[in-house]
Amino acid sequence: MKRVLILITIIYVLFLALTGSAWAQMARIREYSVQPRVTAIELSSFLGSIKWIPITSQEQARIIVEVIADGVSQTGVRNALLQVRIVENIRPSSILLEARRPALPAGVDYVEVNYTVYAPPGQFRQFKAQTAHRPIEIVSKFNAELTLINHYAPITLHSGRGAVNLQTAHAPIMLGELDLAFSSQVQTDHGAISGVVSFPPQGSFLFRTTNAPIELRVPQDTLGTFYLSSTLGAIDFQLGDDIYNGSIGTSAERSAEPVVNIITSNSTITVNEIH
Repeated sequence: MKRVLILITIIYVLFLALTGSAWAQMARIREYSVQPRVTAIELSSFLGSIKWIPITSQEQARIIVEVIADGVSQTGVRNALLQVRIVENIRPSSILLEARRPALPAGVDYVEVNYTVYAPPGQFRQFKAQTAHRPIEIVSKFNAELTLINHYAPITLHSGRGAVNLQTAHAPIMLGELDLAFSSQVQTDHGAISGVVSFPPQGSFLFRTTNAPIELRVPQDTLGTFYLSSTLGAIDFQLGDDIYNGSIGTSAERSAEPVVNIITSNSTITVNEIH
């Protein structure tokens, strides 16, 4: 697979009048081509954003990897930039890229590795991403199994179908319009969960957070058994003839499956029909 199309280093030096010190930011950019037969992708960063942007089938699919180093020492920033290692495992049907965290030299504040994937909506059957302190966003309409793990930053989906495993902390998860095809879980803490969700006839589904609300909108004919639990928060469940307004916990059995667990604490749960 042909890859490595661009290698750019950009240096910004800003002199701060108040302190008399120099500030430097450097970036290294690398591009990987993605062939049409690639159906699985896995991206990992210790700090940085991850985004999938849709393109047409006539455009060249690609992954842009941007490594940024920032600090007050130009030499330290340059050394830190060069120390970042991207571990590659590139096969005919899959691509794995893993950024390894470098030891920061003196005068370097941070190093981050950002991934931007440009690929058609139907390119991938499996999309895995893991990062921290920067958002993960799937702009493309997907039909895939998503595994997105973040820490202290949000996860955002726009629309798609498949099974999802979404996890973050101290940040929200926005599901967009999500058509779930298989058992899935969406978990955070101190962050809201929201979206328009439809469920398949079978499977187990978990939506869990703490100290933040969960708000789901579902089709009127949605079946399943719903278990809702909120300590110190109100529950508003309105789906067909099943209506519940209260607190602590309740269940609504509209059919044996799928089984949907919705759990929070110190906040509210809202499950309403799409109008």
